[in-house]
Order: sequence, then C-alpha cells, then structure tokens
Amino acid sequence: ASLLPLWPWLQVTDAKFDAGSGLWTVESAGGSKVQGRVLIIADGATSKLATKLGYCTQPPKGVCSRAFVEGGTHNTNFDGVCFYPKWSLPGYAAIFRHPNDELNYCYYLIPCGKDGYCGDVKESDLAR
Repeated sequence: ASLLPLWPWLQVTDAKFDAGSGLWTVESAGGSKVQGRVLIIADGATSKLATKLGYCTQPPKGVCSRAFVEGGTHNTNFDGVCFYPKWSLPGYAAIFRHPNDELNYCYYLIPCGKDGYCGDVKESDLAR
C-alpha cells in the first residue's frame, strides 16, 4: 500500500489503531511513521495490508482483468460495448472509451455455478 499522492515514497508495511487517542499509526518499510484519524486501504482486493490487519479474510469471489489501448492507436469509433459469452455468464467482457481516447478492455469472472466456485474455477485457485 502507498499513500499517493501525498507521500508517493512511503511504502506502508503496517498500521496500528490506538483506541485511546483515536489515531492510526502507519509504519513504512523505511521506518517512517505517519498518524491520522482515518485509514484508507485502497490497494485492491488482494490487499496485503488489509489481509494482515484481518479485514480481508476470504479469497476473492471473482476476478477482473484489464488491458489498455493507447488513444490514437486504434480505429474504434464507439464509446463502449459489452459482450456476454454464454460460457462466461454472469461474467462479461467490455470495451470502454476513456475521455482521452484510451480504450479499456476488461473481463469479469463473476461467481456462479456450484457453491465454492467462480464459474468453473475453484475459490482455492484464487487464494490470496
């Protein structure tokens, strides 16, 4: 986790909450410490810090992958399109145009099928 854009150099390794003061103390790999009233952990579904603190206790229930195509390098003239392949339902694939003409291609595998599976993929295949 990093504290962007305020401290892009700070690689967070731990965070502790002091109930008495109501403050979080965030520790970095380099030994720096920062305190704050609010801790936002926003480094994704497989967050190492959120897992370490016990907030993420289960494997992911779905998977998303994305790829970007640089603006001006394609001949696409639509704003967005979704594909719903039968084998992937309820998941889907999509292409969305960003304001800078960049394309975002994404695929979402959403839980379905037998209990404990995401489509035909076992939860254990997606372990943290």
